[in-house]
Amino acid sequence: MMVPHRAVNRLVINTNFIRITPRDRMLQTGALGFDASTFELWGALLNGAQLSRPPEKSLLDLVEMKRLLGEQGTTILWLTSSLFNQYADWDITVFEGLRTLLIGGEKLSNHHVDQVRRQYPELCVINGYGPTENTTFTTCHHIDQAYTGDIPIGNPVANTEVWILDEAHEPVGGVGEICAGGDGLALGYLNDPELTAQRFIDHPFTAGQRLYRTGDLGRWLTDGTLEFRGRTDTQVKVRGHRVETGEIETHINGCDGVTQAVVTASDPGDGIQILAGYVTGTEAVTVDQIRHNLRRVLPEYMIPSYLVVLDQLPLTANGKVDRHRLPQPSTDDGRSQSPRLPLEGPIEETLGQIWKETLDVREIGATDSFFDAGGHSLKISKMITAIQKHFGIEVSLATAFRSPTIRGLAEALSREARFGIQEVDDVLVPLSPAGGGPAVFAFPPGTGDVLSYVQLAHHLEGFRLHAFQFITSETRISDYADHIESVKTSGPLLFIGYSYGGNLAFRVAQEMERRNRPVHTVVMIDSSRRRTKVTYPEGEAEQIALDFMDHESLRARFTNDLLRQKVCRQIHAYYHYSSQTVESGVVQADLHVILSDNAVTEHLDTQGHLVADTAGWTELTSGSFTTYAGEGAHNLMLYEPALDRNVQLIQSILTDATQDAG
Repeated sequence: MMVPHRAVNRLVINTNFIRITPRDRMLQTGALGFDASTFELWGALLNGAQLSRPPEKSLLDLVEMKRLLGEQGTTILWLTSSLFNQYADWDITVFEGLRTLLIGGEKLSNHHVDQVRRQYPELCVINGYGPTENTTFTTCHHIDQAYTGDIPIGNPVANTEVWILDEAHEPVGGVGEICAGGDGLALGYLNDPELTAQRFIDHPFTAGQRLYRTGDLGRWLTDGTLEFRGRTDTQVKVRGHRVETGEIETHINGCDGVTQAVVTASDPGDGIQILAGYVTGTEAVTVDQIRHNLRRVLPEYMIPSYLVVLDQLPLTANGKVDRHRLPQPSTDDGRSQSPRLPLEGPIEETLGQIWKETLDVREIGATDSFFDAGGHSLKISKMITAIQKHFGIEVSLATAFRSPTIRGLAEALSREARFGIQEVDDVLVPLSPAGGGPAVFAFPPGTGDVLSYVQLAHHLEGFRLHAFQFITSETRISDYADHIESVKTSGPLLFIGYSYGGNLAFRVAQEMERRNRPVHTVVMIDSSRRRTKVTYPEGEAEQIALDFMDHESLRARFTNDLLRQKVCRQIHAYYHYSSQTVESGVVQADLHVILSDNAVTEHLDTQGHLVADTAGWTELTSGSFTTYAGEGAHNLMLYEPALDRNVQLIQSILTDATQDAG
């Protein structure tokens, strides 16, 4: 679309629908390719106002948007009607502090507008109407009362004219096509003179001027405002996007077995337009295949939320499809025809309840697709908000889109969810109080966590302790090395590993040598060199996880079902990794092993074969190898009262290493 400068000036300078001052602050919600951004960008820049552009993913995150609007002191906001409806339903206080709210892009919901106006009577709410071809807004209406019918789209904005014309381009007193002209008119479509000539016509009443045929129907009301009355064609607005239903019908008709297809748009009651497709064809027609074919060629907002397979389409007396007699789609229309699998466990059950409420369905299976069950981008953001509220976690839009089934989402959340607790969320956690000194990197024991190192960090003097979680990815060794290289360090590289964390530290030390960053010292707390693969007793990992989370010092942290599942998965993955890993090769690092009380320095299998031992580390270093008599049982070495003695040993080893290096 070729939009001249004068059209932008007409939109935001000395206009009649809004006053923008240098005191105003605008938060941009329109994508840069969406015409609302013209109003937002130039409205702010040409009037000296402040403009903020949030990350695009924030628009569908109500909690984040509410924070940004308050933090930025936003006074003017533009929202599509669908997004406005969602905000009003989720948390109406998101509009607190605004001076002017503009809504448009599709038909407004009276219920939601009235709800916001009652809550904030001083807020100026504007219905903004207009095609891109006339630069964002053609008419605007200040909503100052409740309406029983459709909310008018208002009066022409400054330096704009609107005509209601019939097919002969003559004015009509009733319903006709809305045609727009004036300074906001675009020059035409880039490199498409044929379409430009079709949509931009000579002005019937002013020589040398043009009008744009919007394709929208409207009529003037007795109070002089304009009322929207539909379309002259099958184009509809879905979540702010222009959609030609005929284009969707063409793609559906191209699917194997389909004989006829009709696509309609309707509002199921939540103020959001949805698409429904009606199909006839042979027995080979399946909604799964139709949806698969559509997703290959159409964007998400053009995929029908519902697909209804009929024996035949209802017809009028003259043989045309009678759209008024098409059945209302139900929540089962368009559901995958694969068997519905039951939900398993508390996480899936909770997610299932959230999905039922979000999608307004009675039943949902573990592998049913959110989108096939009637979901779309706005509903997925509503679902995310509910999940965040219930579990107290952070969930990204990307996670939800990548995992459109309950089973997949439950697994993804246990891997990726953030709980707002650094010791749980982050792979690498700085634990020491603020201060300088060489960095020490600590690798996790079998529980896979950083919490075992919290007390050590507060007793270790002159060093900055950075503790790792267990990384479940198969690229973990390389990932650990990447994290280490991301930390600004001074002095030698120093590692600590508790229990199997010592074995993990050894393997990362090998990787650092491959990167020409040799490790000077590895302190192993009761770690044995693994010589062969092992098989742990069935259920041991699960029991370790339960014992860990139910420990009196940690129990209060693990009341969240999702967090408990994440910990169980992490420990199980760590046990599997350790059972399959054998240490071999040589490192340059000095190895120091601090033994527990009554330490078992040799581990034998049931046939008496050596599985792991302490002395075996001597074969794996070209540096020195030293053992020390530590204090406390294996699981208690970094807790009081054993901690004091073991900290002294660790402090001494690290201090000597630092002095030796230089």
